[in-house]
Amino acid sequence: MKKLLTYILLTLTLMTTMGLSVAYAGDYKFQVIPKPRTLPGPVLEEGKPDSARTALVDNILPKYAVSLIGFVGAASLLFLIIAGVRFGMAYGNEEAIEKAKKQVIFAL
Repeated sequence: MKKLLTYILLTLTLMTTMGLSVAYAGDYKFQVIPKPRTLPGPVLEEGKPDSARTALVDNILPKYAVSLIGFVGAASLLFLIIAGVRFGMAYGNEEAIEKAKKQVIFAL
C-alpha cells in the first residue's frame, strides 16, 4: 500500500509540474534567430539568383552527407550482426572468439 501511495504522489507531482511548465511556455515569446550565411541550408531571402556554389552548399551536400551517414550506419549494423554470428559459432575456439571481438570493435 505504501508503494502504491508513493507512485500516486509521484505521478501527481510530475503532472502538476508538467502542467505548470506548459502554462509558462505558452506565455513565452520565441525569437527567431537568423541563419548565418556560412551554414548550409536554404536562404530565406527572396529575389537572389542561385549560383552553382549556393545550390551545391544548400541542396546537394546536405543530402549527400545524410545518405553517407545512413550507408555507413547500415554497413556497421551488417558487420555487427556478422560478428555476432561468428561469435556464436566459435564454440570455444579462442582464435575465432578474438577475431569476432575485433570485428565487433571495428564495426562499432
